[in-house]
This record gives sequence, structure tokens and C-alpha cells, in this order.
Amino acid sequence: MNHDLVIGVFDKLEERVIGAKGIIVEPQPLLKNGGVATELAMIIRRLWAEWSVSPDVTGQHTRPMLERLLLRTWLRDGEVFAQMVRGAGAGLARTAGVPFWLEAMEPDFVPMLSDESAGMNQGVFLDEWGRPKKYLVYKNYPVTGRQSDTKEIAAENMVHLKFTRRLHQTRGTSMLSGVLMRISALKEYEDSELVAARVAAALGLYIRKGDGQDYEDVVTNKDDDRELHITPGIIYDDLRKGEDIGMVKSDRPNP
Repeated sequence: MNHDLVIGVFDKLEERVIGAKGIIVEPQPLLKNGGVATELAMIIRRLWAEWSVSPDVTGQHTRPMLERLLLRTWLRDGEVFAQMVRGAGAGLARTAGVPFWLEAMEPDFVPMLSDESAGMNQGVFLDEWGRPKKYLVYKNYPVTGRQSDTKEIAAENMVHLKFTRRLHQTRGTSMLSGVLMRISALKEYEDSELVAARVAAALGLYIRKGDGQDYEDVVTNKDDDRELHITPGIIYDDLRKGEDIGMVKSDRPNP
């Protein structure tokens, strides 16, 4: 949404939900006697910190940055996907020796395709109970008017964070779905007020003519038309007999 109010709301939610350091995780592995394995916790904490430097397959985002982008996509589009890549991936370098990455994907990567015979609903293959089995995903970002190759990802390797308002929803619904019309109307109202204020600001003054008896019958020469360039503190002394200056009153900005 290219609206300053919506952008501000998302920025504030990112700040309050994720924060600058991301979601804080404190490992607390337990021993058989119920106590905390301190040395193991320190190792996990160190590996977590090192892995957080580059957790995604693109290598472009830190973990806090990736979490903020995932949250923003979820709030804006109603859902977000992330494939969990384990083991050895072609062209992927292990961060801190941890063979695990995330491939974050916007909702556009999962096509809105349905095939009842195959049990696919809106790009998600479901079993007879409605549980996701696998996802149909574009291999590359789909471009308008250009078809892309697809692949199937098992449900156990896919994270699908979605916001739903009804039961049996396969795909998510944007958090803004209930206020889109109001936001659009508010933007149109603000634009109209801005145009009205600009028109009112462009109006300056006018010359009020006196009684007709004060003027002689002369031929009007267009070359003698008076033009006035208004500047702050201007003094206008070119009034003729019977003339005075009136100011155009404006009701903008609208209180």
C-alpha cells in the first residue's frame, strides 16, 4: 500500500513486534535432573548468533531484517511463505557450520491454481481432511504475462504463515481487507482538500472599480492591461480614480 498512514502503521508494528534486534531466543536445554545445560546453552547461543548473520538463501538479509520483511508481508498480503532448506544445497555456504537456510517467498510465488481431481486448492495440495500435503511454487518470481516453471515443496519443509477470518481458508487475507475502501476514500478526500487549498492559495486580490461617472469614454488598449506580480510586502500605487483593492477571501484550509 502506497499510503503514508499504512506505511506508518506497518513501520510501528515492525518496531513493536520484531524490534531492531529481532525476536530474542534464549536457549534453555535441560538435563535429566531438570537443570539447565549451561555449556550446551552457550554453544547454541553462539551458533544462533552466527547463523543470524545470514540465514536466508540469498545471503542479503540478517535474521532481524528477514523477520521484519516476513512480518510486513504477512500484515500487508495476509500470508507469507518460507521454505526450510536443510543439508547440502547447490551453491549454498553453511553459515557458522549450520546446514539450514530459509527461502522466503511472497504470496505471488504460490499460484492461485485449483485442480479438484488432484486435490489442489489455490496452489496448495490438501488431503481428505484439509491438511496441506505440498505446495505448488514458482521457481522464479512470476512476471506479468510470462509463465514460469513450477516445483512442489512438501508441507513439512514449508512455513505458511497466514491470517484467516473464516474456517477452511486455504490462503490468507490481508489485515487491511476491512479498511481498504475507507483508506481509499480518505486519500481521495485529502487529495481534494489539497487541490482546493492550492486553488485558494493561487487567488490573490482584485481591483474594485468605482462609479461609472468617474471614467471617461476611452478606447481600451490591450497593451495597457495591468499585470501585477505579487511579492511579500508589495505596495501597489497604480490605482486609478475610483478604484480600490479587494482581497479574495478563502475558506481553505478547511477547519
